[in-house]
Amino acid sequence: MSKKIAFNDLEIQKLFQNFYIIPAYQREYIWQEKEVIQLLEDVHDAFSDNPEAEYFLGSLVVCKSTEGVKLEVIDGQQRLITLSLVLNNIKRQYKKNKTDCSSIEKLLYSATITETGETVHSNIIEIQYEGKEVLYDLYKTDDDETINPKMIEGLPGKTIFDAHRHISSFFENNFSTEDSFPRIKKFLGYLLNKVKVIQIETPEIGNALKIFETINERGISLDQVDLLKNLLFIQIERKQFTKLAKEWDKFKKSVVGQKVSEKPLRFLRYFIMANYDVAKDQKGESVVREDDIYEWFVKNEAKCNYKSNASSFVRKLHENADFYINLLRNRYHSDNNINLENQSKLLGNAFRQHLLILLSANALKKDWFNHLVGQLENVLFFYNITKEPPRDIEKRFASWTSEIINIKSIVNLNDFIQNRLLSELDTRMRSFESNFITMDTSSMQKYKLKYILAKLTDFIENLRVGEQKESSIVQYLKSSIQIEHILPDNPLQELIDVFSKGDKKEYDIYKNKIGNLTLLERPINESIQRDFFDKKKPEYSKSKFCLTRSISNIETVGSDTSINRATELLQSFDVWDKNSIDARSKMLLNISKLIWKVEPFKGNN
Repeated sequence: MSKKIAFNDLEIQKLFQNFYIIPAYQREYIWQEKEVIQLLEDVHDAFSDNPEAEYFLGSLVVCKSTEGVKLEVIDGQQRLITLSLVLNNIKRQYKKNKTDCSSIEKLLYSATITETGETVHSNIIEIQYEGKEVLYDLYKTDDDETINPKMIEGLPGKTIFDAHRHISSFFENNFSTEDSFPRIKKFLGYLLNKVKVIQIETPEIGNALKIFETINERGISLDQVDLLKNLLFIQIERKQFTKLAKEWDKFKKSVVGQKVSEKPLRFLRYFIMANYDVAKDQKGESVVREDDIYEWFVKNEAKCNYKSNASSFVRKLHENADFYINLLRNRYHSDNNINLENQSKLLGNAFRQHLLILLSANALKKDWFNHLVGQLENVLFFYNITKEPPRDIEKRFASWTSEIINIKSIVNLNDFIQNRLLSELDTRMRSFESNFITMDTSSMQKYKLKYILAKLTDFIENLRVGEQKESSIVQYLKSSIQIEHILPDNPLQELIDVFSKGDKKEYDIYKNKIGNLTLLERPINESIQRDFFDKKKPEYSKSKFCLTRSISNIETVGSDTSINRATELLQSFDVWDKNSIDARSKMLLNISKLIWKVEPFKGNN
């Protein structure tokens, strides 16, 4: 066997005289309408401009398969499958016009007769991943309605079928005149004889994969995830491909196609930073960016050991991906986690930087992990109040991951809490206090304000009954519980005149302050929305929330009871003016310092 790499300049007709295998480890057919139509438009434009001139369509990287006869496609399957669908569509046009299409059929499959007299088709393109039946059924039938609808519900069957539909629409739009069929025949002749592909055939799979990698480096856009997959397959022998492909598929399914939406590239970034020592860049940052993922893996094989044990590395990827997705579902492994749930109500759907820290903590004992999540929530709350930029948070978290990975004891855990998390609060306390007091509905999203009011309300409720445990705040976030503006959000003019002597701007400043907000059940809220304080006050006493009832009156029971200890933190008000709102803002600030504080772990080893 020749050890040289062969470069074959092939017309499409000669290209489809070979037999090809698209192995299971390849990514599936993913071309959308944009890519399919672009290929057709490029060829059609070249055909229309000068049908005598050759047109170069691109390259195909292959190597001899283990079967010897067939060529294994390493790069170019998207183009190859699309071309086969184009040929199949033209074949249908030939049949529709009652013209012999056997020559086209031979470019799609060859037919042999068995000893029993049955005709067996050997497809020119043998796809080894799911979805191939859609392609083969399209070859066999002239009616889309006969395709089993269940086969085109999932990917990549649906993607292949959609590409077929886009191609059909293209021919309808561009070959719709009465003399369209003669023109289609000329187009086919041009496609098969003037359109060319460079087929790069290598003697070994490793050569082909390296060429695939080189093509990407020279400008053809490929996903960093696919490049990592390619890098792993370069390291192993062909006989290991099937096993590694199964491991890779498990990993890919962990981060793609889940009900929880997540970007695979973000996971890969956080996987690297959460599991390995990342050298500082020129800016002194230990951060890996999306564009640098592949290069980092190439340069750090010694840390990852994917060359010596690719399967073990992929299993680690898979385990981390499962843990990561569970975090997004507010689970510690498979268990629902109150701390993660509460944290998510603060952060919303867009913020993900905290996952970097939590991913690095995946080996911690469950109670250690739970405590760390709770303390991290408090730090993140401070960041929200002090308006810390997410980019700065990520850089800071990236610099902490190695310390978390090395937590082996409670002493280690508490050292981290003391030196990292508590220091974050200490250095931001003054800014936190001033920002909390001035916080209003214009400076903080509504869902975060409701989170804050829910935590304040829940803290007082737990303190009132003598409990000091983490509890879910979901019950306070229901639509039946609303944010009440004590000074009405939509006031009567008379109220503005009384409160601020008709100054609407000043009124709006005070109505939006944190001290003017509380949680209230919807039926009570709807009954008092625009009333003066003296009308609202009696209704607040009917709320089930102690923090809201306290606006009207402070309850006391016995002496030195948990109820009294809770209500000692609260204030009631006879009038509702600027001083009252400012006083309640300060009261909520003082309570917040009792809630969002960082504490050491006090459990057992």
